[in-house]
Amino acid sequence: MLMMKTVTGTTGKSIGDPLHTQPQVVTYFKNGDGSTVNKTVFFTTNDGFLHAVDAYDGTTEFSFIPRDLLGNLKQYRDAYDARGDGPKIYGMDGPMTVWHHDANGDGDVLSSSKGRRDSGEHVYLYLTMRRGGSNIYALDVTDRRNPVLKWIIRGINLQSFYQSSSPGFWNMGQTWSAPKLAQVKWNGTLRHVLLFGGGYDEHLDSEHSYLFTQGIYGNSVYMVDAESGQLLWNASPYYDADLYFPDMHYAIPASLTPVDLDGDSAIDVIFGTDTGGQIFRIDINQNNSGASNFASGGVIAKLAVRSAADARRFFEPVAVAFGKENRYLNIAVGSGFRPSPLSTSVNDRMYVIKDPHVTSKPSNYGYVNGRPITEADLYDATSNLVQEGNSSQRSTALSRLNSARGWYMKLEISGEKVLSKAVIHNGALLFTTFIPMLGGRGQCLPAPGTNYLYAVNIDNGGAISDLNQWQWGNMGSGLNKSDRRKSINNAAIAPSPTIISRIDGGASVCVGNQCLHDVFDPVTKVPVHRRYWRENR
Repeated sequence: MLMMKTVTGTTGKSIGDPLHTQPQVVTYFKNGDGSTVNKTVFFTTNDGFLHAVDAYDGTTEFSFIPRDLLGNLKQYRDAYDARGDGPKIYGMDGPMTVWHHDANGDGDVLSSSKGRRDSGEHVYLYLTMRRGGSNIYALDVTDRRNPVLKWIIRGINLQSFYQSSSPGFWNMGQTWSAPKLAQVKWNGTLRHVLLFGGGYDEHLDSEHSYLFTQGIYGNSVYMVDAESGQLLWNASPYYDADLYFPDMHYAIPASLTPVDLDGDSAIDVIFGTDTGGQIFRIDINQNNSGASNFASGGVIAKLAVRSAADARRFFEPVAVAFGKENRYLNIAVGSGFRPSPLSTSVNDRMYVIKDPHVTSKPSNYGYVNGRPITEADLYDATSNLVQEGNSSQRSTALSRLNSARGWYMKLEISGEKVLSKAVIHNGALLFTTFIPMLGGRGQCLPAPGTNYLYAVNIDNGGAISDLNQWQWGNMGSGLNKSDRRKSINNAAIAPSPTIISRIDGGASVCVGNQCLHDVFDPVTKVPVHRRYWRENR
């Protein structure tokens, strides 16, 4: 059985846990005055289901469970892991991508509430499994009364020697990387594609084992047709790859970051990170004739070293934004060992590197005399001397910063790590960190800790506002390093910050259900500009 429908009034009283996934909301219909709105909330859970529920009253519209995960239902029925008798059971635990092809630009799918679809429109969901497995599922949910399983991509299954992978995906690990929907120029025409990293290898769960081992699962990048799931192109360190990438040694569980540099609707560059502390860049050849000459690329930064304390890994995607006068790209990413959030053995960092290649691809991906950027090429902004040093210290710090390839900040509390994607907004870098409480319960189990929101100047790592203004003894003092962060009300791992535009022209920063209204203070000179536009088709 591939598809299961449920109806209101069934005897089920519970669902599996939506641990690492995030719900997605699709507007199927809305009329002009907003009096009739029909939305569906889609979310996945670790018993193995995709659930579709009416956003208004919570009634179930349909549920889907892959055949591969039917065995989870008995284990959940028997409360196997709830009694602590075995390992955590995972199902559909990964990120979800929605493709709403909105042909007429009206923001919904149907011509009337519960009516026919708008001409040429569709809603597709792309589901990943994270700890639950190594597959990607595509569903057509345009008609919620008749959802359709479009295709499946199967990766390596380390638990079963009887499941073979889909052709070309023999190296795909657990599907942690969200499929990124994008348009690329493919042999002269625009094509909708999905881009994703090769995934995670569970052998890396041991904190230091396999960190610098080559040839593990997940060290690939894939591009597939968004409609059919056909593999179009891939990059890996194996000679059968379309792009032979000899430094792609490590698993890539983080989502990729595709960037359209010239605003023509086709992406130009793909940035990514891996569990070996590397940042890589892939440049698309806009005049390609297909897979053989589609792209070139290389590792532009190596930010981890071979020691226990500095074995930094990247599990979150990079944030990318134009720097001053569009002369370079700011690439920001924080390190943290996502499978072991309670670990305290690694000295993690927030990094910002400057990539000067904005209008054309680099001739050499070794940006520093033929080699990638390392931490030694970056300015250490931890002490915040640019902002709070004396005149001589500031002058020296600015000189070093200006000649550096970027900057980094040490996370100074034991065990502090970045476990969510950073956000760049109007010259400000926003990110959250998690600090475990000693004596926590272990991997993926509830464990209290402390979370901080950081808000710093993207150019130098300095404070942009007095975030800790209510701390004793800090009232009235100038901005200093302690003002760069503020504790937030999350005991578990906090999500990425979200920017909310306010009616007064300002902006609030929200983390989960807590919103801060004083992050973008007028003295920061980081204005929020309200913009309006009209799109004609």
